[in-house]
Amino acid sequence: FATSVLGAGHIRDKKPCQDYSIAWQSKDSGSVVLIVCDGHGSDTYVRSDVGSRLAAQITLEAVKEFVPRKGHTPNPEWIVGQKGQVQAHEQVNYGTGEGKVFEALFETIYRTWLDAIEQDAQKNPFTEEETKRLKGKKLVKAYGTTLMAYVQTPDYWFAFQIGDGRMLAADEDLKWRQLVPWDEACFLNQTTSLCNTDPLPLFRYAFDGTGNFPSAV
Repeated sequence: FATSVLGAGHIRDKKPCQDYSIAWQSKDSGSVVLIVCDGHGSDTYVRSDVGSRLAAQITLEAVKEFVPRKGHTPNPEWIVGQKGQVQAHEQVNYGTGEGKVFEALFETIYRTWLDAIEQDAQKNPFTEEETKRLKGKKLVKAYGTTLMAYVQTPDYWFAFQIGDGRMLAADEDLKWRQLVPWDEACFLNQTTSLCNTDPLPLFRYAFDGTGNFPSAV
């Protein structure tokens, strides 16, 4: 399940809910996807509510294409072949087996998101107030958002994120651990984001092919 709620400060300042979340389950209940996007709250990010929604929706569609299904060749075949392996990475390991696999997924998400926010800006031109608040910064800054996702299939799980936020998993004894390595660039109100100049190397991820699934995430 997932829910996103408008905060008291946003109600006071007449801001929209800038966060978006999705919980999805395949029809056979074999695969589960959880996504949370935290749209940035500062005045510059005039459409972060749209940016977070688009990022979440695009990520879900990209993951559904990525994960194996009947009659579909699995993209993450490298993970399936890594039974007994557990890995967590602070950044994409370009050129390695899993690095190539995840790099393709992250690039699909990012490029599709860029196209989507450009289409939104064309369809809904910035108002005078939005333009004033953007202060001449690039289009992506208007839609800034973090992104984190957890994906579980019958054979393995993987998780990835860009930006702050803690993705925690509990075992049967309610012992909690952080799935994806923390980004030291995230401090106080500073965070990495899809609106960074070159965000792809900033994605962190983890996967587990042992069949050892969390009880809760």
